[in-house]
Amino acid sequence: MSVRERKERERLARRETILAAAAQVFAAHGVDGATVEMVARQAEVAVGTIYLYFSSRDDLFVSLMAERIGGLRA
Repeated sequence: MSVRERKERERLARRETILAAAAQVFAAHGVDGATVEMVARQAEVAVGTIYLYFSSRDDLFVSLMAERIGGLRA
């Protein structure tokens, strides 16, 4: 396995960790009550890390919903 493949796998795993944390935060606080800081704390990453993957809280929410709907369709 190359370094590039390992880094991509780690990147995808971190994205999934963030999405899982976002699902918990959105479920507990609702979309309006949730913050990027709450998601970062739940995912145990820095706030800036969230912004490497998602441009905003709303982008994070839409990505989460798209992934979940895609899973249901599969």
